[in-house]
Amino acid sequence: MKGVYNLANTEYFSHVELVKQFALSLNMKGEIVSKPQSDFGFLDPRPLKSYLDSTKFIKATDVRFTSMREIFQQFATKLDPLSKS
Repeated sequence: MKGVYNLANTEYFSHVELVKQFALSLNMKGEIVSKPQSDFGFLDPRPLKSYLDSTKFIKATDVRFTSMREIFQQFATKLDPLSKS
């Protein structure tokens, strides 16, 4: 294998959708408020969409990444025993 390979999950989530999925996995209820980047006063410009294409890596290795929903669910499962102590 030669060249540049991106290693990233194949899923794309906006920041808001990622937060919503995380909250959903923890059964959290509440309002999630989205604000434009301009409200935060960042000194450097930031892309609205930023993701990597790992197709080349997957084709070369047949490695698959765990979905974010599965990761959130695993996290929630690990927290559950802690909430009973």
